Formats: sequence, structure tokens, C-alpha cells
Amino acid sequence: MKKIFLALAGLAALAAVSCVRDENPDYVPPPTTVSGVVINEVYTFSNQSEPDDLDWIELYNTTDADIDLTGVLMWESGGQEEAWAFPKGSVIKAKSYFVVDSDKYGLLNDPINHPAWGLSKGPDEFMVLANSDFKIIDEVKLPSLNDGETYGRITDGSSEWQVFQTGTKGKKNEGPARPEFTNTLGLYINEVYHDNSDIFSASGWDSSVDFIELYNATDADIDISGFEIYDDTQADDKKYVVPAGTKVPAKGFLTYDVYKENPAGPAFGLGASGDWVFIFKPGKSELVDQIEIPAFGKDSGLRDMGYTFGRKPDGSDKLFIFTEATRNASNNNAPVLEGWAPEQPEDPKPEDPKPTAASVVFNELCGNKAYDGQKFIELYNAGDAEVSLAGWTIRKYAADATDVEGKYNNCWVAIEGIKIAAGGYLVLAADQTDPTLGFNAGLSAKKGVKFELVDASGKVVDKFVRGTDADPFEEEPLSENKEASYSRVPNGTGDWAYAAPTPGAANGEKTGDIEGYNK
Repeated sequence: MKKIFLALAGLAALAAVSCVRDENPDYVPPPTTVSGVVINEVYTFSNQSEPDDLDWIELYNTTDADIDLTGVLMWESGGQEEAWAFPKGSVIKAKSYFVVDSDKYGLLNDPINHPAWGLSKGPDEFMVLANSDFKIIDEVKLPSLNDGETYGRITDGSSEWQVFQTGTKGKKNEGPARPEFTNTLGLYINEVYHDNSDIFSASGWDSSVDFIELYNATDADIDISGFEIYDDTQADDKKYVVPAGTKVPAKGFLTYDVYKENPAGPAFGLGASGDWVFIFKPGKSELVDQIEIPAFGKDSGLRDMGYTFGRKPDGSDKLFIFTEATRNASNNNAPVLEGWAPEQPEDPKPEDPKPTAASVVFNELCGNKAYDGQKFIELYNAGDAEVSLAGWTIRKYAADATDVEGKYNNCWVAIEGIKIAAGGYLVLAADQTDPTLGFNAGLSAKKGVKFELVDASGKVVDKFVRGTDADPFEEEPLSENKEASYSRVPNGTGDWAYAAPTPGAANGEKTGDIEGYNK
């Protein structure tokens, strides 16, 4: 985990310690070192309005001995100046938990046992546990959480963290984890404006009003009657229920203004300090889409700029800050804030290309003039993508070969632009005058032959041999299949046999075995 940057000046440290001692007259300096205690689970979604629903931090003792926490410090993103010290007598039992409820508004009226700060729901929150000299014992950066969720170690004290769907305050961390979300309907929360300041002025809409834009990525209208739109609280008293008869057009947009007391759209607020937007099917029966909005806080440099946040391309998983709003229109050409983007989902790793060299093969060789007196060689692409054959060659064994080492003559070389489609054929005729789609070699039905198909890198990817695989080929008896070709049966993948000529089409049924054919 990356270290959280914490500015520590001598005066700040002294002020924090002085504050701790002033608030707690029973303060006793802790042991020089505390180790083996970790931040184990954190809950941040409380609104701090009820004494029995406060934010909390759970510690876990990974050791087999009790540990005195007296004077150990803890603070959140507010900084060290807000450090809170564990009071005298704070002990965490071996292999056990210690939970601290934060009490931002003093509902418990006990500042010694409860820090006077709350925890942010947004992604910029962090927690630090440190010795009295501010040396860090443990720290964690928190993600944005939804109602009821906590962030904790997958198992108590382990190094891996996850978001839990429900918390286990003061108990063993054992899930369930937040379920992975997949948009299956094709309706997306596509762009959100949540920086409702009167300072910025833009044409096209009143920039003092937030908005939520929906996008239909499908080819048919989507009826969203009764769908429910929520902010981060997912509170039923704040939800917006879409009126009956509302549709989002195919490949189109539907945009709602968002402001409190809105009679015709969502009436909740969207916080500039970060928020969520959710859309559910009626009765909250199924989550349709969600989007987490980054903080445009005072210190972010993003405030009052008229920036929006959304998906690019429309309906994708890629999220960006846009420097110009595209309300109710495509984000695909929206200018993106340079140098800023959240952590993006990884693009799927490309599959290993199926049209390898071996996917293009000899499929049929006709040497009997059985096809209207024509001899031909047919290639077949057994893959599912087009293959360029530029630089590929067909070569034939010849005892007197001179131009290719190993007693082979090139009888065809593919020029640039010759391709073979997925599942397609390329037929080369025995034509010595047209080297583009003609091959210069004999194809005897009487004598043994050996052809090799070689890709542009020089690799032999397929061969056809009739006779022994040695040289020279001895004369073979005339074939009794004078009206047949040498063909792969079944087409493209099978062994060689005799079959009726089918240049440029799938091979037919086997009519006989090839004499002297060498697999």
C-alpha cells in the first residue's frame, strides 16, 4: 500500500500532543513502541445524528498478548492536529478487537473516549494509527462506501482489504463482500454535474442547477416507468420515482435537473465533496447502474469551473472529468481535463489470435485435369479472422532445384494485398503466365509430389506429400480416381483422400484412399 503523505512539522506535533493532554488530564505517556495492532475495519456511512449510529474504527491485536494502547494516537484526513489519544487503561486483548466510535457532534458527551471528528464517505478519507511520537503503526486509505458497507481486511489482520456488504463491528471479518456490478440493461448514468455554483456561467443550461444524464446504449427504447434514482444515502424519502410512460430513446439521452424541492426530478442534493448516483428498477428490485462522483472540494482546484463527470465513450466504463458539459448529448467528443482521470478499469486482454499460421492450410490439389482440364491448388483459412498472405510462398520439391536451399523451387509467391478471408478459399491455377494467382509447377497424378506452404517468416505451416518423404520420388501407379482431387476430408481439418473437385468451395465426401499418401 502506498504511504499516505503526512506533513509533520515540529510545532504541529507539539500542538497535537498538547491538545491531547489538555483534553485528557489522565494522559499517561504510552510505551515507546506499540506493534502488532492494526486497523482492521472501518465504517464511514453514518450521518452522525444518532448516538447508536456513529462512524467507527475497529482495531485488531494480531499477537498472543494483551497490548496497552494508552496514549496511542489516531487521526483521519483532517490531519495530525486533530489527533486523538487513547485514554489511560485502554487495553486490546490478545487476538481481539477494540472499537472506537467517532462522535463529531458530541452526542455521547465523552470526548476522552471518543474522537471529536467524523469520517468522510468519499474516496479521499484515510485513517492513521501512530505512537505518541507520531511514528506510524498502521494506516489505510479508504474507498467510497455505500450505506451499510464497511472497508476491512479480508480476514482479521491480513494484508488484503475489501469492501464488505455489511459490517462486523467488533467481530471476525468474514464477509459478505460487496458484489461485483455488471450493467445488463444498457441504460447508463452517463454524465453528472454536481458543482452547483452561481460563479460559473455557461450557455445551454442554468449552471447553478446540477443534472443527471441517462444514456440508452441499445437499439430499442427503454421504458423506465417507476425506476428509482437515489443519491449516496439511498434514502427512500429522497428517492425520485420516474413517472409512468417515461422512455429513454434508443441511442439517446434523458436528462434531469437535480435540486432540493424539485417537483419534476430528483430533489436531493449532489455534493461537490463527492457523491454517488444510483438507478434501480421499481421497488429497488435490481440495480440498473451506478456512478461515483469525485470530489470538487475547495482544495481540489476543480471547484467553480463548470466541469462535469461522465463516461467516454457514452455508456462505457471509462470515466473522466470534462471541461465542457455536453448535457443531453454525446460525451464522445467532450474535452477531458488534462492530466486527470480516476483509476480506470483495465481493457480486456486480447485473446490469442486464432488465425495463426496453422489456420491457413492446403485444402485441395487437383492434378488429374479432372476439373475441366485445369490443375489447381486450393488454400483454406480455418480461422475466424482474415489473414494477409503477403510474402507467403508455396514451394515444391525438385531434385534439380537451384533457387531455394534444400532442393525446393518456389512455385508461387504471394504479393502484397493477397488475403484470405476467415472461412474462405484461395484457388491458384496451374498458370505460368500469371504469377499472382497461378503456380508454376507440375502436379502429377502418376508421380509422387511434395509441396510445402511457408509463411512470411519462413515457417513451414503445412505440407502435402504423396509418396515417401525422401527424394527422389519414385513413380507411383496411375490413380484409379482420375476424376478426383487430393482433398482434405472433412474440409479444412481432415486427412487427405480422394474426393470430387470443388475449387473455391467445401470439399465433398471421400471417394477413395490416396496411394502412397504420407501423413
